[in-house]
Amino acid sequence: MNGLPHGKHPVYGGVHNLSIVNHTAAGTGDDSLGLFGITSGEVRGCHIKDSFDRGILLDNVTDAFAAAVEGGGNVVERCPIYRTY
Repeated sequence: MNGLPHGKHPVYGGVHNLSIVNHTAAGTGDDSLGLFGITSGEVRGCHIKDSFDRGILLDNVTDAFAAAVEGGGNVVERCPIYRTY
């Protein structure tokens, strides 16, 4: 990892109850938030802009967690929220 917040957990079964609140990132060289295998929690009130890759990467997360991220009042400018399945 490159020092940016990543919610990756090496244990099978995922990460539960992750909370990221009021995170700010600008001009990062990779994903501003890379979230892998998250089953529940919240990402809200974040302001992310001009990330080189993706603003928020949702990789193998539950539908409920993805909905919470997308409805969490996050502002993402000139970089996408990207979800893989």
